[in-house]
Amino acid sequence: MSAPKSSWEFSAKLFEPSDLPMLVEVIQLVPDLAVVAYSTKLAQQKLTFPVVDHAGLQPLFEPPRPTFDGRDFIFEDALKHVPAEFFPMESIRDFTVRIAIALQRGRAMHEAEQAAAAAKKTHQEPHVRLPSPVPHR
Repeated sequence: MSAPKSSWEFSAKLFEPSDLPMLVEVIQLVPDLAVVAYSTKLAQQKLTFPVVDHAGLQPLFEPPRPTFDGRDFIFEDALKHVPAEFFPMESIRDFTVRIAIALQRGRAMHEAEQAAAAAKKTHQEPHVRLPSPVPHR
């Protein structure tokens, strides 16, 4: 019995170069998936596997600093959103899966921070001081 083929190998046989425009449209449907794909492309070019810690990700951030959709990729984001338990990354597939999770976590944290800030803004103390029902002495 032979080992099962990776789903990436199987999926690659389903598409042809002429499918690229359609695949781009599909990728854009899922938040952050295009960033995951771009990050994976950069990782294939710049990283050596296994990546054993955050320092191993540093080549991704060397000049020229990568940008995506007007947003800079910075090493501090990797430190903040890629937890230590994501290491080692043994392969490009490990990298892709873990970066996808890190981006989802980062988006959830950012949305929670925005929601908390909006809630705080909505529940501020009134600007008009109301008279106290307790008489002053």
